[in-house]
Amino acid sequence: VDGTDGADVTRAEIEGRRQLRDIVKTCRAYLPGFEQAMLIGEARPYVVLLAVSQETDERALLKRANAQLKAFPRWMRVRRVIASREPWSVENGLLTPTLKLKRPMLVDRYRDRIDAAYASRDSG
Repeated sequence: VDGTDGADVTRAEIEGRRQLRDIVKTCRAYLPGFEQAMLIGEARPYVVLLAVSQETDERALLKRANAQLKAFPRWMRVRRVIASREPWSVENGLLTPTLKLKRPMLVDRYRDRIDAAYASRDSG
């Protein structure tokens, strides 16, 4: 399959993207304890969950998130969780007026923590 930029896209990549979208939908619908959630992982070695939660224990959050993702391939499971207690809202610029995530703004806001989440796994 040819991508819009002329690069070939394999069926496996398309299926992987579909599965990642399914994981996002699952996170939004079935992750009790997570008020809001966004997955990060494109062009990264593994998936990190950025979430609004009152829970602060990363191990408990990982266990809770991955328990809901059992139906997906193991490589698509969450390996790190970045939790924040501050809700994402239109007022703080992290949601659109129709309540969709502003992914670039979220990545910018949490860039240091995202980079640290990947660096800590890469170095350890």
